[in-house]
Amino acid sequence: MNWITISVYTLIVIILICCKEIQANYIIESMGETNERKITMNLALKNNPQKYPNAVEHLKLVIALRNAKGSDGNRVGTHLQVKITDQDQERFEVPDVDQSEEATTGATLADLFLIQYPRVSQALNLKIQRKSDGKLLFQTDPNEPLMYYDQYIEWKNSLVDQADDADFFGLGERVHNFRLDNHQKDYVMWNQDKGTPVDQNLYGTHPFVLSYDRNRNRGNTFLGIFYLNANAQKVWINGHNLTYTTIGGVYDMRLYVERQAEDILKSYHATIGLPQAPPLWALAFHNCRYGYKDIDEVQKVVANYRTAAIPLETMWNDIDYMDGWRVFTLDPKNYPASKMHDFVQTLHDNDQKYVVILDPGIKVDPGYPAYDEALKRNLFIKNAQGKPLVNKVWPGYTSFTDFTLQDGQDYWVEQINKFADTLADVDGLWIDMNEIAGFCDGECYPSSSTQNDTPLTFDPVNPPFQPVQLNYKTISMNAQHSTGLEYNLHNMYGFYEAKATQASLLKRRPTEKPFVLTRSSFPGSGRYTNHWLGDNDSTYESMFYSISGVLNFQMFGIPLVGADICGFNGATTPELCARWIVLGSLGYTFTRDHNSINQPAQELYALGDEVKQIAQKAINLKLKLVPFIYSSLLSISEQGGTYLRPMLFVFPDDPEPSLAKLDRQLMLGDSIAFSPVLDQGATSVTTYLPCRSSQGNVTWYDYHDGSYVPCGWQSFGASLSDIVLHVNGGSIIPHYDFSNIHDLGRLTTKVARSQPLELLIALSSSSEASAEFYYDDGISPSKVNRARMHMGLSKKDSSLFFESSSIVLSDSRPVADHVISKFVIYGVQGRVSSISASSSSSSSPLKVVSFEQSDHVLRVHLPSHQLLSLSSSIRLDFHLD
Repeated sequence: MNWITISVYTLIVIILICCKEIQANYIIESMGETNERKITMNLALKNNPQKYPNAVEHLKLVIALRNAKGSDGNRVGTHLQVKITDQDQERFEVPDVDQSEEATTGATLADLFLIQYPRVSQALNLKIQRKSDGKLLFQTDPNEPLMYYDQYIEWKNSLVDQADDADFFGLGERVHNFRLDNHQKDYVMWNQDKGTPVDQNLYGTHPFVLSYDRNRNRGNTFLGIFYLNANAQKVWINGHNLTYTTIGGVYDMRLYVERQAEDILKSYHATIGLPQAPPLWALAFHNCRYGYKDIDEVQKVVANYRTAAIPLETMWNDIDYMDGWRVFTLDPKNYPASKMHDFVQTLHDNDQKYVVILDPGIKVDPGYPAYDEALKRNLFIKNAQGKPLVNKVWPGYTSFTDFTLQDGQDYWVEQINKFADTLADVDGLWIDMNEIAGFCDGECYPSSSTQNDTPLTFDPVNPPFQPVQLNYKTISMNAQHSTGLEYNLHNMYGFYEAKATQASLLKRRPTEKPFVLTRSSFPGSGRYTNHWLGDNDSTYESMFYSISGVLNFQMFGIPLVGADICGFNGATTPELCARWIVLGSLGYTFTRDHNSINQPAQELYALGDEVKQIAQKAINLKLKLVPFIYSSLLSISEQGGTYLRPMLFVFPDDPEPSLAKLDRQLMLGDSIAFSPVLDQGATSVTTYLPCRSSQGNVTWYDYHDGSYVPCGWQSFGASLSDIVLHVNGGSIIPHYDFSNIHDLGRLTTKVARSQPLELLIALSSSSEASAEFYYDDGISPSKVNRARMHMGLSKKDSSLFFESSSIVLSDSRPVADHVISKFVIYGVQGRVSSISASSSSSSSPLKVVSFEQSDHVLRVHLPSHQLLSLSSSIRLDFHLD
């Protein structure tokens, strides 16, 4: 036995001597491969509670350190794996998700953890703590031991010391408050199309939970828990205890522990695969509707937005454009190819984009080329008899491409590119109904046999336990993919479809970032796609819950996310839509107005002049902030993390007792606090501005005018046109400078990207600010630059200075540069008498045309012929009286 095991063994022996023997289902039969970074135990079934059939008799338990890396190959984080598999038979394990690897160098288990487990022949019981402070990470309950059957796995563990106060977040997809209820509450995860009811499993499965533990003596800690399993599952939370249950696969838990939530999320995202960076145009405003009767109506919508001076970047079509709702077709009467070609070309001529929807179901229709080709190549998911499975969706009876086949993915790529070549030159694709969603439960032509002969001889159609009705509005659980049963792969269908859809766009335009939007998702989907929150309602409640939705998907590794602005189902109102476009512009990364067929029009120009003006203001503000937003998303694609954050994740050391429950406001990065109005008839908004951070006291400024704002609970006037934003002292926020744009109504990201930058610098109480600014050309899939910016007090003479330097991260070639035209600085202490500027790109000192100072706000304007290039080293010195 190696020294790690001996040290742990010694700890547990003391416990066993003083405690009575534990009666458990499994005992440690022998020790397996064990070294400094890995412990292996062979388990044997001792007591079979016979809760379900086919208990697994011999298991292997592995406790191991794993590392995950960023895009540069450097380690982002280390996490602990607790994995239990069948020794005798191979079970389904999630493919293509885990990007981490077992640690072979660096810290050891003994360096980081105290791991207690019993001697050989004793009942299985585990306790894992962080070595540095004894923080509990994992503890099993001997009274509720591990159960491991062919179709049922259950294990209860405590993740938090009983003395700690804990909050839990995650476990999606569902509509609920951001903080989870931890009082005897079940959270089911199984991809289903059921609209957006509150507190039910929805379109995606994300078995990741983040806990926040408050402890006066040890300090506050975040703990991330990821269950790598694709089967139907549920997590039961009761106080400090989590009981994990699944109906298949293996038990594979990952533990991440850090002081800051962002560090955990970076490590988790590196584990499941870093999110893609979107094209720049994806951050602007999009419009869609289910029910545009023909291309003429769509053209009028685009024209009306232009007339209303509301910047529209991308026009979308729902299934209306299809011929009988068959994918890869155009309705020859209402959306003829010739008109579609001209329409898309006009969009492109105006620097606008076009996106259409695709459903995965292929209509059963001999003579329909997409069906004939898939049938000929044997690419459909099969039923239990080996024939193409049939369900029913919009076009009628349909079969579904098997994306676990490489040929199935190749077929999808071919069909998309054939469609784009001959019918509509789309810029992005929207994949829907991919849970898989159908109108029948199982099959529309049910087979006579519902039993599959598999190595585990289990019944996928009628398992002994179902956390939710498995075949509700989806295909049968005994359907056969090339790599396994629907029972195991159901939750991953959208993941694989997104992968194939992204591949089609990259093949068509290999020098451009692809854009895919999906409804169904799974851990790792962010590598291929973005997400919207599904079929919501035109209600204030739906608007409120969308904040938790976008915050959750930041955690889940899909940072470009949003809800249908103004609501999908039901009739919106001008007031609701006005409030929602403000929330959707600032509080979502993906900003799209979308509503359902047979509902009143809710294009932003159709709800009156006041809504139109508010939409102009909100969308133009987002466009000004695109450099800041896009920088965050590029950073996330390099190292993981989030852009939209709850207050708790940014200020975990603040003493406010309700901090973990604040889900009516959010942070944009670490820099901007956004307080949307979420109540009908409200004329003010109450918000909390934290007072403490890990760096000390927090200084807040009004975003719009730079005035100081006290920390704590505050109430602000909020008319329908007000946007309540506050800046965290210590931030540097890049904006586009639109002072030379005369027609903001026709603004697109291509035009915006050509404008210089204006830097908003909010100084901390110590007169400092810093930021890392990531940028590229907004189009290419690589070539990322990073500028490091800092402003502070000179130690020599206490004058202020600003410095910036840039490096290329992802490619040796330079990317499209940014230049700086303005500085707006909040919190300047003292009067500035003069400013000098220098740049490595200029051999002589630069002249600053003008600056003006009002109280503590300083505005600096650079001459148009001497703008500062971010690709150079820059320094400004602010001389104080």
